[in-house]
Amino acid sequence: MEGNHEEVNQGERKEMIDDRPDDVSTDKAEAAMDEANESDDSVVYGELIDDGDEGAEVEGDTMEDGPDDSVKVFRNHMAETLAVHSSPLDVNLIASGACDDRAILFDIDQGRDLAELDGQGESVSCVQFSHDGKFLAIGSENGTISVMFMQGATAPQSVLDGPSEAVTFLAWHPRGPVLLAGSEDKSVYMWNASKGHFMMAFVGHEKSVTCGFFSGDGKKVVTASLDSSIRVWNPTTGTAEVRIQANQPGIGGAFHADEIQCLAIGFVDTPLSKIAVSGGSAGTVFVSNLESGKVVTQLPSHEDGVETIAFSPPSMRPYMLATAGGDGIIRVRDMEAGAERCTFTHPQVVAKVIWHPTKPIIVSGSSGGTICLWNVLTGQKLAELRGHSDYITDISFASNTQAVVSTSGDGTVRVFDIRTIVQQG
Repeated sequence: MEGNHEEVNQGERKEMIDDRPDDVSTDKAEAAMDEANESDDSVVYGELIDDGDEGAEVEGDTMEDGPDDSVKVFRNHMAETLAVHSSPLDVNLIASGACDDRAILFDIDQGRDLAELDGQGESVSCVQFSHDGKFLAIGSENGTISVMFMQGATAPQSVLDGPSEAVTFLAWHPRGPVLLAGSEDKSVYMWNASKGHFMMAFVGHEKSVTCGFFSGDGKKVVTASLDSSIRVWNPTTGTAEVRIQANQPGIGGAFHADEIQCLAIGFVDTPLSKIAVSGGSAGTVFVSNLESGKVVTQLPSHEDGVETIAFSPPSMRPYMLATAGGDGIIRVRDMEAGAERCTFTHPQVVAKVIWHPTKPIIVSGSSGGTICLWNVLTGQKLAELRGHSDYITDISFASNTQAVVSTSGDGTVRVFDIRTIVQQG
């Protein structure tokens, strides 16, 4: 990314991190992680602002270039929309980020925007609600991260100090107000979002950090990078306890020679809780054990870069995995049987796949502007939804999984009602 910040090498970055205020001490980090596990319900942080704009939504819209299956279209962004996420607390609330340097909160039921968040002069590439829906974080391509509290708020949007280059991902602790962010500056940052306090920086990757998560139990941080490595970090000390990378001693097999572009980790309280699956720029897919640091196996490769990986929800049996990417192929694997269950074909690049939380259904968005629903048990395509006039950048479930929302190069946010499709599928 072309940024406004000078490049900081690893030594300078470590020195900068070491010079931070005493919020960064391991004692405070440990205390904050304990607090995250207990959750914080008392904080007031950020506000929702009703701007009274009633013109955000169009129903029954018809595209000039073809049919439009969406039931609502939000057009308030002035440039390509990049990211979308729905609130787990309010089934009608969604947030989107775009190249117009803004994030916008929309109410699907009312069909209007509720609030606008400032991207601080750069494209908003990440939006993420916390697991309890009480916080919304946005990340921009200049490294700015902002947090808003979503209920009873009186304080303004808060900007967190951290990355010096583009934000590549945001991830929340599974039980508390602790936020994780990766950056093109090769580092990962962690804050107590309820207090706006910087907690820890994880330094060691040699290239941009592309993806990361808290482990399902919240006790570890897992990241992957264009440096072809996966690392497991101790969140209270900031040290890398496990490093999975080609030619590292004891990894037990071949690993990525290509850049890691996407990562998924198994759900807690399942046999896959210690498993990570990573996808590379050359189409390679590897399964690794995060506890032992060993490569478990290599899965069938894609013919182009892997863009998206997702595990099926923990309530679904057998446990399955979906991978997809530049070759337009979605591969669905039965992780219990160790065999490929089915494949689906898009005519274009698959940008994102997500699993329905209660049905054996995958939803995918492609560079051709279409969204497809697939039944992984029958191997059938259930529907192909049209409406966008340009590539899909992100998709998310909304309205208690009754709808899919999407962002696109066409600058819109669209809502697709999938209730009938799911019932018949």
